[in-house]
Parts: sequence; structure tokens; C-alpha cells
Amino acid sequence: MFKTDISSFDYQRRRTEILTTRLYLILLAFFINILIVYNAIGIRSKQIIISNPSQVVFDFLQSNSNYSATLQCPCRNVTMPYNLFVSISPCFHQICSSDFVIKNSDWMNLVYNKWATLTYSYDDFRLFVVPQFQWLSLSCTLANTTLTDAINEFLLDAFISVRVESRKTIEMQVNNSLTQFCLSTPRTFVRMLDFIRNVSQGNWIVSSIRSNWYFMVSTPADSEMTWNSLWAKPRFYNNGSCSCGTSSMCSSPAAIDGRLVPGFRVGCFPLEALLQSTLEFSLIDRLRTVYILAKTKLIHLNLFENHETRNDQVALNTSILSTRIFILILGVSIMILIGYTSSIVQTQTHIINNPSRAIYEVLYTKYLIMLQCECHEIAIPYGSFLSLSLEYHPVCSSAFITDTWLQVTRRDDNLDFAYNPEDFFYAGFGFFNTLASLCSLAQTILNNSLHVFNRNRLVSGQVLFKNELIARSFVIFGTFKTNTINKLKRDLSFIQSHTRDMLSISQGITYTRIYERVNRYMYNELFSIPLEWDDCSCTLNDQCKALMGFYWNNASPLLKFTIPNLFVDCFTLQAVYKSSLDCLFNQTCLDAAQNEIRSERPINVSVLQARPNGFLHTTSINEIIDTLMVERWGENIQYARYYEQCSPKQCSYSLKYRMNALYVFTTIAGSI
Repeated sequence: MFKTDISSFDYQRRRTEILTTRLYLILLAFFINILIVYNAIGIRSKQIIISNPSQVVFDFLQSNSNYSATLQCPCRNVTMPYNLFVSISPCFHQICSSDFVIKNSDWMNLVYNKWATLTYSYDDFRLFVVPQFQWLSLSCTLANTTLTDAINEFLLDAFISVRVESRKTIEMQVNNSLTQFCLSTPRTFVRMLDFIRNVSQGNWIVSSIRSNWYFMVSTPADSEMTWNSLWAKPRFYNNGSCSCGTSSMCSSPAAIDGRLVPGFRVGCFPLEALLQSTLEFSLIDRLRTVYILAKTKLIHLNLFENHETRNDQVALNTSILSTRIFILILGVSIMILIGYTSSIVQTQTHIINNPSRAIYEVLYTKYLIMLQCECHEIAIPYGSFLSLSLEYHPVCSSAFITDTWLQVTRRDDNLDFAYNPEDFFYAGFGFFNTLASLCSLAQTILNNSLHVFNRNRLVSGQVLFKNELIARSFVIFGTFKTNTINKLKRDLSFIQSHTRDMLSISQGITYTRIYERVNRYMYNELFSIPLEWDDCSCTLNDQCKALMGFYWNNASPLLKFTIPNLFVDCFTLQAVYKSSLDCLFNQTCLDAAQNEIRSERPINVSVLQARPNGFLHTTSINEIIDTLMVERWGENIQYARYYEQCSPKQCSYSLKYRMNALYVFTTIAGSI
């Protein structure tokens, strides 16, 4: 290869040229082998940036095993409401769309009888049928409203992620959230019904169809008295073994002239009886629906469904065309390789198996951008690392909401309507019973919400650093507080609206006062007079109020003293809203009240103690309710327990460096 004209006459020179040729061939073969081995065993990483990738591009990269492990796509919007990619379409029971619950339907017109209370006995099904189906209609409306509000609230919740998650991760989080949604929403509906039932029982509401109480008129022996006495007596059900005076759950099978109505029951309240009933009357319609669905499913059933594939035809001159393309590409590749190898940057990936939290924090500080630590458990329950230490208002743990205190404020079972509505001994029971119900409702809502909250899961494929976890946790806590408080406000708003619409006579509700008189036909008749305070009538304005106090006797207008900021109202619930608990924090005021109570029944309770940074004693109960009766939430975030639950099996980070000289040389030499 190195032959010259001179070497033809010079033996020594010719021999040198031959040796040089052999050495060149040996070195060339050596470098070619090095290049082949290096390229065969060497692993190179390359960072590729794709701007504004479409979903098709992302799905392709995610499904490709070569890219999925190191794929990173930071989100432009970290928080996204669920309504952008989730929709919920509930399907209600068919009873809610039937004629049975539609106002002015043929069914309602058929069963309605305005003389029902005079025609039928108190345990006849025809007396209960209209109010029970009205309650069924209201329950369907309430369920629809509750579910619609819950769906809107759920869809407004934010999906939080700093990077694009895989389809599997998103589906897991959404399915987990939907599971918790399906568990919590029925509890909200049941809780509202339970509160209506408790308020109805606690306020001793008299049913308009006289199913729980009936009135008796007693003429006194003293003929000098102008007014007769009016008494209310409880009804009995279940063969006389259950009294509506002690329990609102009493019920008996419904009947029409002695013939039982399958599935239906009658009782103290139409709602309580309805909840104990079944819908056996709709069994035929239900069987017909099941038959139609089963028939449709069988017609469209296909267990062996598959897709047809098409085969591409290969051209006859493929080998010739492939050879030409190969030569062209090889020439271009050699030219590109010379320029590329001089500027190429190589990425080296380092992997740490089972990193501890201390190691992870060091790696995060040094390799923040390039660090990837995949969680072994990508869905972590909130309860494993988040907790709340709740402190309620002192009244919710005091003696003022216990049965002992309620007993001394309770009236007798027999209602004597000749009383002063501002008197503590008539208004006190309803007030403190409602206050106890509010405490119980707030605690029930919080306990149910905390149960759901602890089971909700934080979904993240990567380990969150401490600051990022704290930031997301405060968002989670804030959303939890807002949603829980809104649940209570929604429940109370419904109860308040329901109470105003009922306009019923109750032992704790002072809307009207009932009297009895003898008319010109010598019959006894009942009439009611709306109560008034300071020229404010409950008939015209249900916001009337007056201070509660102690009087010399039940019906006496002579006042001993009033209780500061403790009001009576047209409705007990409104009175509780407007009142504050000044007297319960004041020893002098409480002693005066206890002295009056001891003259009737012995009682001894302690004054409430205000906590530092808690509610003021002048804070209205309405403001206290707006915070779920909670004085301190006490958020606690345990990062160590989060990291333990995440339990990353390995962390990886990549470092970039330029190619070494050996690689550049062998690459160029091998290309010659």
C-alpha cells in the first residue's frame, strides 16, 4: 500500500513498506473491532424535547417501553376541575318518575279526600296515603337536589398534578374519588332526613292527620271558670304496646276496613311510617322492566367479538430499491457522524435502590430537575399521613345538652296550652333540645366527612417533596373544611325552609296559641290566635322574637327576670340561631337561673369556660354553627409516614457529559 518507484531497486526500503502496510492493516482491524464492541455494549441516553405535544403523541410515548420510564411532561395548569374530563349521569328509582309522586296526577286526585280526618280512623291507610306519597315526592326531590348539588360540588373539585399522569393513574384516582362520592352522598341524604325526624320529635309537632296526638276538652268542677282545659293525648300503635308520647317510631301494618295493604305501615308520623314501608305495589312494573333489560342484553350479547386485519402487499423490486436507499443513507450518515461526534453530549443514568428519606432529601437538593423516584404505592390514603385534632365549642361537651338538663326543662306529656310562651319552663326544652341536635348534627357530619376523608387517596406516581406535600395538604384541608361546612349549611337551610312551610302547632314552637270556646250552637270549638311580641305577629312576620325569662307562674305575665340574649321566636330553630350563650358563661346569671329551676326540680350544672383564641361568649349561635361548632381544627401533616407509605423502590437521576476522545476517534475510524 505504500509502494514507491525507489523501493523497486531498494530491498530494505521495500521491506519497510511491506511492514508498514501490515502494521496499518493490524491497527485498522484493531480499531474497527474496538468500535464494533463499544457500539454493541455501550448504552447512550438522549434527551428529546417535544413542544406542545398532542394527546396522540403523549399516548405513543407512554405506551413505548423505551420512553415511558424517563418520560416527563410538566403541566401548564397544575389544578384542573373534574368537570373538564369527568361526567356523572345518575339514574333514579322509577318511583320518582311515576304518577305516584307527581302533583295533581290521576293517582293523587284519586286518593285525595278532604274529609279524611273525619271519615277514617287514625290507623286507616286512606288517612295516610296522601301525606305519605307527598313525603315520597319530597324525598325524590330532596334526593335529586342533594345528588345534583353533590355532583356539581364534586365536578368543581380540582385534580392536582404537576406533571401529566398516565391514563391508568388518572383512572385510578377518578375511580377512587367516585367511590368515595358514592359512599358520602347517600349519607348526606340520610342525615337530612334524620335531622327532620329529630326536629319533629324534639319539638313535639302535632300531625295534621292526628296520627300521633289527639285533643280532649276537660270541663273544670269550678263553674266560675270561663275557659275549659284542653289536653293532648298520645296515640298507641302495635296493638297498644307503643306510645307516640315516648317514641316517634311506633307503627302498625296499614289496612283498609281490616284488609292489610301489603308493604305499607301507619304510625305516629307519615314520614316514619313511610320509611318502614316497602313498594310492593310496584312489583309488576319492576318485573316488566327487568324482563325488557334482560331481553335487550341477550339480543346484543357477543362473547367472541374480534377485529379483522388487512395484509400489505410487498413490491417485486424491494431488494434493489432497499440497496439503493441503504447506500444513499450510509453516505449521508458518515458525513453527519463526523460533525455529530465532535459535539455529542451523553447522558448517564444513576440508580439508587430502596433510598431512605434522608438519601432522598439529599438527592432532591442536588438533582431536583433530573430526579425521578416512583412510588411503590401510588394511591395513599389521606388518613395514613393527615389528621385533624378538632376542638368543639364548650357547650357541645357540657351538661346543658344532656338528658339530665333537658329533663328539668321538659314539659309534661299532656299539653296545657294556657302558658306564657316566653317562660323558660315552656320554651327551654325546645331551645336546648334543638341546640343538642345541632351539636350532634355537626359532630355527625364531621365524623362522616372524616371517615370519607381518611379513605380518600392522594394519587401521585412520583415522591412529593416535603414542601410540595405540605402545599397540597393545605389545599386538601381547605377543600375539606369548605365542603363540610357547606354540607351543614345546606342541611340547615333545608330544615329551616321545611319548618317555615309546615306551620304546625308544637310544644316548643310558639307560632300560635290554641283556645277553646262554646259557640252559639252550644258546641265546643277550637281556635288559634297568633302570638305577638312588640306589635310583631308571627302570622305576618316569622322573624318576631322576645327574650326568654322566668315568670311567677305558667300563665302569668308577671316577669321575674329575663335571660340575656336567649330568645324565643316563631320557630325554635330560628330562636336558637339568634341567641347567644352569655348566661351560660356568666356565673351570676347561671346561679339565678338554677335557683329558679331548683324550686321546681333539683339541678346543679357548672358555668362554661371560654378557651383562649376560642369563641367569645357574645358570639351568636348562628356564627358558631357556620364553623361546624369547631373552635380549632388542628391540622397535622406527617411527611415521614407519607414517605413510608409511598416506599419508593428506586430513585434515578441523569448526568450529561461530552463523548470522550476514544469514542470520537473509533467512530470516525470505523466509518472510513
